Amino acid sequence: MPRVTQDELRKLSWFHGIDFGEGLSVEGRIPKSMPQNFTLFGIYSFLEHIDPQGLRVIDIGTMDGLMAFILKSMGAAPVVATDLFDRRQFRLAREILGYENEVEYHAKLDISHMVQRFGESTFDLAVFSGVLYHLISPLESLLICRQLLRRNGLLLLETCYDPGSTEPTLRFNMGEISAPVDEPTTYFLPTLSALLAMLRTASFDPLAAIQLRSGTARVSVVARAVRPSEVRNKTALQRRHDSHVDAPNHFAFGDRFHKLEHEREKPSTIHYTGPESFSEELDILTYPPRVPFPPPPPPMIQGHRLYPGLLGFLGRS
Repeated sequence: MPRVTQDELRKLSWFHGIDFGEGLSVEGRIPKSMPQNFTLFGIYSFLEHIDPQGLRVIDIGTMDGLMAFILKSMGAAPVVATDLFDRRQFRLAREILGYENEVEYHAKLDISHMVQRFGESTFDLAVFSGVLYHLISPLESLLICRQLLRRNGLLLLETCYDPGSTEPTLRFNMGEISAPVDEPTTYFLPTLSALLAMLRTASFDPLAAIQLRSGTARVSVVARAVRPSEVRNKTALQRRHDSHVDAPNHFAFGDRFHKLEHEREKPSTIHYTGPESFSEELDILTYPPRVPFPPPPPPMIQGHRLYPGLLGFLGRS
């Protein structure tokens, strides 16, 4: 562990709350009165049913690196972390934990360049948390995640969403809508049905979803990377789409879908053994995180009522 003091850590602005051990910890961007890292609670719950031991994982949009470090501590190898920016906090946290040679850091990397950087069918597990709603082309980003994963690999997706409708719609957050997310780079808010439909269109088979309770509009989904023809519960139009684009150079994304349908590489051995339900809810005020590096729990919240400050964090991961 490097020679760094608690006071030195406090001088930096951290995104995640992390307990490094040996008296060193940092607080994230969420107020002390609320659970640190609560937007990740759905992913934490899924990880209770996933064993990444010895498997290759990628954390897209890692920020301070918390998810990458959690997966490394769970035995994943190698672990790749990416971000749009080169964050000193990530590099310091990685050094404190002794993961300099264990977690690769690819900073200043946009998702549109990841297939070129890492190759197709490279990872067994991808974490895509707090990123989708910041992107101009959310469907294409899901297809890129699918390209990065080996067949039968798993995607852990977390995003803010629109819980107010069962229709498969995307709300444009920049428009004059009711209750927009008060965050200037949140562009699209999908409903859960839209999110599941986009995943299926991108050749993912959604397995389960967890919606957070206590006033925060966030949802996590675990989905398996499969061939387009193996996706369950597709609409008739989605099946027509598959037959229409399953030809190289026939459609804008046709070559990608063709490769996903006909690739013959050895599939991933990763498994999700948890319940398959799309109606599960998780209360952030009572859920006990069971992951490494947990920050201290917040003070008791009277009557389990959220503080008003929580609403400012609905559009952030």
